[in-house]
Amino acid sequence: MPHVPGPSLEQPPAKAPPPRHPDMIVDPACITPEDRAGQLSVRAVLVGSVIGSMLCASNAFFALQTGWVTMASLQAAVVGFGVFRVAHSSCGCRRLTMLENVVVQTTSVAASTLPLAAGFAGIIPAFELMRKEGHPGAPPELSMASLFLWAAVLSLFGVFLAVPLRRDAILVERLKFPSGTATAEVIAVLHRVAAPSPPSGTPAIGLSDASQLEQPQAGAVPAAAAGEAAAAGSAKVSGRDAPAAEEPGMSVAEQDEASEDAAWTQRWRVLGFTMLAAAAVSVVTEFVPVLHSLPVFQWMGVPLATAVGWTITPSLSYVGQGMIMGPRTTASMLLGSVLAWAVMAPVAQAAGWSSGPVGGAEHGVKGWVTWLALAVMLGDSVVIIGSTFWRLVGSLRAKYGSRMPSAVCCRGLCGAGKAPSSTPQEGASLIPRSHSSDPASPLVRGEAGAGGAAGGVAAAVDPAVAEGTLPSSLELQVLDPAEEAGENVPTMFWVVGLALGTAACAVALSIMFNSPIYEPLVAVMLSCLVAVVAARALGETDLNPVSGVGKLSQLFFAAVAPGNVTSNIVAGAVSEAGAQQAGDLLQDLKTGHMLGASPRAQFFAQIAGSLVGVVVSVVAYKLLTLAYPVGGPELPAPTARVWLGMAELVNGQQLPPYAGLFAGLFGAAALLVSVLKAWAGRPEPGEAAWRRTLRGAMAWAPSVMAVGVGMYIAPNWVLPRCAGSLLQVVWKRTNSAGHDRLMLLAASGFVLGEGLMSIANAGLRAGGAEPWTCDGCVGELACSGCP
Repeated sequence: MPHVPGPSLEQPPAKAPPPRHPDMIVDPACITPEDRAGQLSVRAVLVGSVIGSMLCASNAFFALQTGWVTMASLQAAVVGFGVFRVAHSSCGCRRLTMLENVVVQTTSVAASTLPLAAGFAGIIPAFELMRKEGHPGAPPELSMASLFLWAAVLSLFGVFLAVPLRRDAILVERLKFPSGTATAEVIAVLHRVAAPSPPSGTPAIGLSDASQLEQPQAGAVPAAAAGEAAAAGSAKVSGRDAPAAEEPGMSVAEQDEASEDAAWTQRWRVLGFTMLAAAAVSVVTEFVPVLHSLPVFQWMGVPLATAVGWTITPSLSYVGQGMIMGPRTTASMLLGSVLAWAVMAPVAQAAGWSSGPVGGAEHGVKGWVTWLALAVMLGDSVVIIGSTFWRLVGSLRAKYGSRMPSAVCCRGLCGAGKAPSSTPQEGASLIPRSHSSDPASPLVRGEAGAGGAAGGVAAAVDPAVAEGTLPSSLELQVLDPAEEAGENVPTMFWVVGLALGTAACAVALSIMFNSPIYEPLVAVMLSCLVAVVAARALGETDLNPVSGVGKLSQLFFAAVAPGNVTSNIVAGAVSEAGAQQAGDLLQDLKTGHMLGASPRAQFFAQIAGSLVGVVVSVVAYKLLTLAYPVGGPELPAPTARVWLGMAELVNGQQLPPYAGLFAGLFGAAALLVSVLKAWAGRPEPGEAAWRRTLRGAMAWAPSVMAVGVGMYIAPNWVLPRCAGSLLQVVWKRTNSAGHDRLMLLAASGFVLGEGLMSIANAGLRAGGAEPWTCDGCVGELACSGCP
């Protein structure tokens, strides 16, 4: 009788986990298939949308006041984690997984930054000012439906644009994206994830490296990342808690759980108290206008100082922003305020260089000073964008060898343009497909080759690479764990999405503003180009120069549509939106890449968050502008004046007397400082002594962009930020442990409390509520509703 084999006891081989890129701080093998499959969960998107909606409403208010918005990726991750921890403790809800938290913060960031990306900080208010001031060619007022369409078409095409940039920016160039890196570090600590041991010879970012992050230049969150990581719970380097003293009747695990519950109870109390305090102050200052801007210099007999904004605004939200920004940024802003509003404004007023009222934004001192601020910001933006482009060309030369001209290697200014190397970068194999087409080849997959290279670095180099004679059809083979796991966004999807988004944006804007179809189409194509440079600048410096990108686009567009101020502003809006959205998603993708999250899940989370942000930002903008006039004391919209001024300048408008001269001087000074800071660069082996001296001096130089911001917003918005940064420093020095645990949440509570209450205040004012008293108010300086 023939033997019939029984059922085999052998299990089919399990699918191997995706490989680990050198930048990952989580071993992909530690991520369960269930967690990977469930990362784009409905609950994660909903919680991220709720957090993002609150931030979006707050940002709509603050953007119209000072042009500044908060991305709050760290806050979103911490609050999202806390929400599900409380739900788990109270009703047994399943805890939030690490990958779900990536989706939470991605969704939240996409929604929270929409007021800036969709132009509600400067572009739409600029149109309002054009109509208010009777500018020829002012666009008609956009209906609610038109605003929804405007925000949607501007926000979505930048999301598709970020997908193809991910490969070079994150996998090949391995740009740092400091805020994204800090967020990944904090999420890893929150979820008690161990950092894997780095392969031999491979630098990896571990949980202890958060303190080495670059400091943000424009008030981004990472300055507090190291403290928040310590505050998020007991930091693990082995995946387990440190042993605790065991109490009778409780296991170590139960003690840890109780300790963490107590810690989170304290955090929620701090967050709730700071939100309530900020909301209460907001209500009082809204209906007692004298408290909104205390005219201390008026009381001291110096009315000119009061007229140009030297008042005290007791705003806890701006105190919270200053706590997050840190002393370097706020001190730079204060320097800008002093230069503009304590030096140049009185000089311009005394010399008669401004023809209008002292506080006039069009012909008064405020309008005159705006040109100086614009020159400073443009000078810094030119250096940031130019040096980033220079580094980009330098990296291409290093990648493609002698096929790139040698002039692009700029050792000094860039700090990154180096001679071509015969070894590929970590995480990439410079091997043509025709030379190694086997998918299982260790060189293609980035595994250790015959020479024993580790960490995803190819051991062998193709002779064509070493000789710098790469074939024109070269395709770099990049170690991409998401590709191995089948989690990338399909190429056809983003290509079709980008094409449809471009077409929709061009058609919609052409109809809205009655312009030839080629104008918005050129604007979108220009946005795609400048977004590459802006996103790279964000990856290197943590500063996305969206404002500078927009202004440079306006300069270029003056040749496309000469004399058309509206088209010029629209072109800048498109460039700003593309750079903002692409940069946001790339920063989130950096966070997800370090934690092993799916780029596809993050992509859809970004779309969901953007759509939520569109709705919230439009509703918030209409409610705020219904209650308060754009350009008034409550909503001065300073960036709108900058956008409008730039459009008028490039289209031939004459500057006020001596504004051009002093703008040139301030711009040249900003350009010089920015060039010296870029030239100083990072330490290099064997560098000259003068280079070390220059770098030491530039370490004390102010943030040029923050100086420019301090010049164009009134001092009353800068002073509370300085108070917040000072409070943060004192707190850190007197109670370092409490600062590390609670500072970021306390600051976030201040920002959220006043931001959300401001929307409620606007609803009350739109419904006819009047100030309780106008005693002591200095009229239009504090409240547009006072006589």
